[in-house]
Amino acid sequence: MNCRQERCRCGGRVILFYFPVLFLPAGFPANNCVLELPAKLVFPYKGAGGNSHDFYPFPDMEFYYNSNMATRTEWKCPACGALLAMEDVNMAADMVLCRSCNKISKFSEIVQEERDEEILDSIPRRMSVTKTARGLEITYKKPKGAGLFLLMFSVFWNSVTCVALFAVMREMSCENLFGLLFLIPFVLVGAGTFAGAFYVLFGRMTLILTPGRGELFRGVGNLGRRQHFLLEKGSRISIEASSMRRNDEVLDKVVVGLPDGKTFEFGTGIEEVEAQQYIAALLRKMRG
Repeated sequence: MNCRQERCRCGGRVILFYFPVLFLPAGFPANNCVLELPAKLVFPYKGAGGNSHDFYPFPDMEFYYNSNMATRTEWKCPACGALLAMEDVNMAADMVLCRSCNKISKFSEIVQEERDEEILDSIPRRMSVTKTARGLEITYKKPKGAGLFLLMFSVFWNSVTCVALFAVMREMSCENLFGLLFLIPFVLVGAGTFAGAFYVLFGRMTLILTPGRGELFRGVGNLGRRQHFLLEKGSRISIEASSMRRNDEVLDKVVVGLPDGKTFEFGTGIEEVEAQQYIAALLRKMRG
């Protein structure tokens, strides 16, 4: 760890420490004066070991920073709209200083807004977005291939079950009563697979969004479950791993932070990553 002394605007000494891993200045005033944000922060491209992850406290920040240096993306202050310089970004603290209005903002939020604009440029497949009198309506439908497979399996399963059921019901006796009870689970499995196939083929998941509010519908036609939730300004909206698995693969979910500290979670049935990202970007944009 290296250090050197600088002068604060009030004349007091400020000791700046330079950590070899982060290469970021961190200091404290020696004479209890107010530490002024450095006019310029130097960000090297790589860390001490030649690994850029040694420097960037958040892995995604490496992509944003390096891509910005390559394409010279212009970030704007959310308060006044002035252009922000990468020299005024402190990635370790996740903050950026606007020299025009002297406002400090979260750099990750500014970057996320820029990414959301790129995500919303194209609508993912199997998804439709329309404006209605109720609000912005986003509908997602599952791929039909899984529904056709379930339908074929259901027809075969129910055919075999029906043949066994009719054979048992021909002669009513105590022994046949046990056979009927034995076939009940097979009948339930057949009914469940048929219902699942019907939902995959004809069902839908629809989000209706208005500023500050959202409604989630899952069902077939107008028959299904409706859930309402709030989209508070500044609420956390992210894509996280769920507890559900499919073929030894963890399914992701969309998480919406609610004002009471709880979360509203959905989207494990959405197979495409692009569709989940699109929905999350729309939710962030519709926060009231």
